[in-house]
Amino acid sequence: MLLPELEASLPDCSLKFIMEGIELKGPAKAVTQAKLDISEQVFRFKIRTIEGSSQRVRLLQSDKSQQQVQELFLKAGIQAVLSVRDDQLLLTAADGQQKREASMVLERNLHRSEIPVDDFHQEFLQSAQWKEFIKDLERNYNVTVERETSSVVIDALGDCSEDLLKQVRDKLNDNAQQSDDIHLTEEEWQLLKTYHQTEVEDLCKKTGTGRVHVAFTSPSVIQLSGDARLLQDVKTDLKQFVQMIIHKTVTFPRAGLFQFMKNGPGKMTVWGIERKCKCHISITEEKGTVDKAEDTEEPVLITRMMAQDIETDTAKIAPQFMKKADVLVNTPSGKGDHLAQCGVVSKAFYNAGGDNLQQDRPTDRPTDRPTDRPTDRPTDRPTDRPTDRPTDRPTDRPTDDDRSIDDRSTTDRSIDLIDRSIDRSIDDRLDRPTDRPTDRPTDRPTDRPTDRPTDDRPTDRPYAQIAVIDGDDVTVTQGSGKLKCQHVFHLRIHKLGDDTYQQLEDQIYRCLQKASERKANSIAFPTIGCGNLHYDPLDVVQCIDRASRRHGSDHSCHVSKVIICAYDGQLHQEFEHLVGRVGHTTPEMDEAGWEDGDEMSSNIVFEVQQGDLTRIQADVLVNTPAAMNKDLTKCGQVCRAFCKTGGDEMQKRYEQVFSDNEDLMVTASCGQLNCDTVFHMRIPTKKDLFYWKLEDHIYRCFQKASEQDATSIAFPTVGCGQLGYDASRVTDCFKQAVKKHSADDVCSLTKVIVVAYNRDQIHQHFVQKLTNRRPRRSPTGRQMRLVDSRPSTPTPSKVRSLDSHSVTSFHIRALSQADVDDAVDEITKAVELHAPSEIVQVEYLDKFSQQELDDINALSCDEVEITIDTQAKCICVAGAKHNVSKTAAAVNQKVQAIQQTPAFVLRSRGQAAYLEEISKQPDSIPGHWKSVKSLSDENAVIESVDRAVAQAVTDMVQRTWRRDVVGKGVDARNLDHTTIEVIKVEQIENAQLFVPYEHARKEFCARAAKRSFPRVTSDPGQKDLWTSTLGISLLDDQLITEINEYFLFHGAPQKVIQPLLKQGIDSRLSGEGMFGKGAYFAESSTKADQYADEDKDKRAADPHYMFLVKVTAGHSHIAKKSEWERKRPPCISHGEERCTQCKANEFFDSVMGTHKTKGGKTTELLFREMITYEKKQTYPAYLITYNRKK
Repeated sequence: MLLPELEASLPDCSLKFIMEGIELKGPAKAVTQAKLDISEQVFRFKIRTIEGSSQRVRLLQSDKSQQQVQELFLKAGIQAVLSVRDDQLLLTAADGQQKREASMVLERNLHRSEIPVDDFHQEFLQSAQWKEFIKDLERNYNVTVERETSSVVIDALGDCSEDLLKQVRDKLNDNAQQSDDIHLTEEEWQLLKTYHQTEVEDLCKKTGTGRVHVAFTSPSVIQLSGDARLLQDVKTDLKQFVQMIIHKTVTFPRAGLFQFMKNGPGKMTVWGIERKCKCHISITEEKGTVDKAEDTEEPVLITRMMAQDIETDTAKIAPQFMKKADVLVNTPSGKGDHLAQCGVVSKAFYNAGGDNLQQDRPTDRPTDRPTDRPTDRPTDRPTDRPTDRPTDRPTDRPTDDDRSIDDRSTTDRSIDLIDRSIDRSIDDRLDRPTDRPTDRPTDRPTDRPTDRPTDDRPTDRPYAQIAVIDGDDVTVTQGSGKLKCQHVFHLRIHKLGDDTYQQLEDQIYRCLQKASERKANSIAFPTIGCGNLHYDPLDVVQCIDRASRRHGSDHSCHVSKVIICAYDGQLHQEFEHLVGRVGHTTPEMDEAGWEDGDEMSSNIVFEVQQGDLTRIQADVLVNTPAAMNKDLTKCGQVCRAFCKTGGDEMQKRYEQVFSDNEDLMVTASCGQLNCDTVFHMRIPTKKDLFYWKLEDHIYRCFQKASEQDATSIAFPTVGCGQLGYDASRVTDCFKQAVKKHSADDVCSLTKVIVVAYNRDQIHQHFVQKLTNRRPRRSPTGRQMRLVDSRPSTPTPSKVRSLDSHSVTSFHIRALSQADVDDAVDEITKAVELHAPSEIVQVEYLDKFSQQELDDINALSCDEVEITIDTQAKCICVAGAKHNVSKTAAAVNQKVQAIQQTPAFVLRSRGQAAYLEEISKQPDSIPGHWKSVKSLSDENAVIESVDRAVAQAVTDMVQRTWRRDVVGKGVDARNLDHTTIEVIKVEQIENAQLFVPYEHARKEFCARAAKRSFPRVTSDPGQKDLWTSTLGISLLDDQLITEINEYFLFHGAPQKVIQPLLKQGIDSRLSGEGMFGKGAYFAESSTKADQYADEDKDKRAADPHYMFLVKVTAGHSHIAKKSEWERKRPPCISHGEERCTQCKANEFFDSVMGTHKTKGGKTTELLFREMITYEKKQTYPAYLITYNRKK
């Protein structure tokens, strides 16, 4: 910068700038003087450190930036230099003014741009791809790029070009990463992963970029990850794809089928069907018999149009009407003249039916009819349409006697008719009047009037003109495109008015007539008007039911099935509930809606009163808060009445139980209320579901009242006051709730009181509807009744249902109706061909022991399953066709062999004969003994037991343990543990002890055969011994309960264990006891544990021991006081030990102590004990080793 001046001032030296500084050459004296002159010159320069980020330092230290800065300084006429030293920017200038100007130039030309980023970008910003991209940018544009917390910062010397910023933004957007999960059922997940993974992956390749990745992570989750901009769209598409899955259940009432199909060849068969039909099949075994009784009334079925059928993107989904089914329903909203403009369902319908459906002419009118024809119907009709109803029934139509519910699935037949509801709002846009006459008769004649106006429409007019403009409310067009139907019915419905439901019933009736004229077997209706028009679902169901009954009495009736389709899940659920109610009511009702015979089916009577509910006397009063508010005074008139009568205490108690999540809260009575309990039943808030929810709330009140043993309950006229709900519908809710509760096992209610505040129309309505019960017979004629039904399934050859576990259901899931139908066919064939069944009837099957039943079950194999029903007394053999007959023959042979054994003969001949024969049986060793096999064996052996027996004994120990009384009582002193842990269970094999015990058992059996022994429960207030009530069959099967044989506990110190194993429990060696000199046994393991130590004052260390002993109690004496001197049981007649009047066989066999006497006062024992006085009545069967735990 000052080189010329320096050279001029140093004539004797040459000057050269180098990297380290200035190189001088010349005489020494001249060089020395030159150094002084240069130092003085440089000292005058202004050096300034410029503050800047590390990013700016990195930008300005490049050679290109240094050159660009110098050019900026020269252009501005500034003598300054910018340098970088130790990561700092240094600005050197000739003077202060130039330094300031240089700083300003530098600041004006340094620019920063920020591009915001979010969590989607973080993974990419740390990748090598981003780092390489940054290097290229900095090299090509002389910029620096850094990542900060929420943005990417770009520093440039000069303005950042738009091209540069666009490149960075595009790079970030293209690589924004996000992940999300879609949760499925395990069955749906398996179906998609196994057979449709490619289609799922194709959905994720949005616009061909493939930037969203899919992973089947767990048996219920699909994980999406990738471009955040596309992920949500892909997720929506994938959800629509999942919703396309069709679910169908095929049920077979065949015992043993479930076990066969879940194992071996049956399982392989199912796998083969899944692969062939690209479906997923899950198999369940359901409870309940399914023998189907014949039904002469025709059903109205409910099916559900899945949510994907109303998605807008119809190109990506398979609409419901493109699948094979009996009935397909569309509900256009009527917002346009073209089907595609009448809602998403209509758009999908149009995509399936095509232009032919849009422009189709009515099928029941000639095409050459002039447009200016007279309004009267011509007398000459087309020859292909009947002029009036046929006089005889079609030959292919079932009669009243043989007509039953169609067993085929709704998806097994092509569609006959499609009914489509059209909103009258189209009329408004077409300037057409929508008013209809209100004086139409209630009972419409079955023949259509002959003077009805006929159609004068051109055949090429669009859908809206065909379906709406014409006067006929029911227009028929041909099915077309992919619609698997013969005809499409366009049913025009009306906005809600006074006569809406009467008109709707007539319209439905005309649809049925038209369907029968065309020999159709099935017709489908949507949930007509229950969407945007807000029709009441119950009224719609009743209209369909009444119209079906009317048409069922017509001679020309050909329709055998009516189906209601709901596309909304919640609406479907409500219709299913309502159809179940309407369909299962018989037509034999009176004006109030009560069925004939209701008085006999329910003990609950209604009583309608007038006045203040809070003054009514009843066990339960029901308050109905109309708002979710803790302050009862703000929850309606009824609540304010409760506050007034119940006082401030009512408000306090309500606040204590108040919950936003509970619809029924219970408080005790207070103030001047004449009841025991107050139920606070919150009135349902959703108006469209009010009546359905109300019925459930009332039913819950009934249940809660019966749980409290209440006999009467009082309600207000719920919702009929200021809320203005229909009193008729509310009374229906009460009646339905009463019917449901009358069938409950626990039902203590006998009176339901409904209290109307004023004697007005509401009060009169409740009196009429709830108290009048005059039966009225229904009209004669055929009836198509509503039934709550799932899609029916192909029924295999009829097999007698065995027990509640004999119904096997195959749940099929697939993406196309064709795959579902193929799977149904394949399953039916497989069941018939590969899984036949045979039933072996066994008269005394309920007398078989568990071991004998296990022996029969052991005959099953991988290809054959055996199902035993002891109640039905039959054995079902099901499985592979070639092995069923062979196995059934083996089962029959085994049964006959068992029936010929003495033990079975004894059991089947009755208790007396059974006991008599047992007393005559020869002595034998128990079958489960391992070492001792001879009655003469003198060894006493302890053997391990199998896991099942060990678990059974452990369960008996643990379930009879009483933690609350450990350490209580004289015998429990110094015990501070809380429980015990069983370490080992061993069985005792001692023939020398068992033979006398077996002889004693036979003696007791002989006595019991003549006169049965009473149980201890025969004494008032006594329960059966605890160990006999646990239901542990593995131990109970070893006992003869008819002689009061029990398993009881006996604790003993370690040093006497070996003597007891060899010699048994001898009462002669016992010390003093509360009930004399006998052997004491406990029903609780807690009591036996008290005697496991030699010294009660100094408890021994673990392990401890107790015996599980077989005790034959026979006829027990209940001792309700201490009897310290007793040496044997008392006599039966006098209760005396030394009775001289009784014979030897009239004495009790044992004593059960229940009370003790101390100081003249009798108190109940903490533990009952059984005492025997003869050694032969007991046999120590198991030795239990255990540790005590705190």
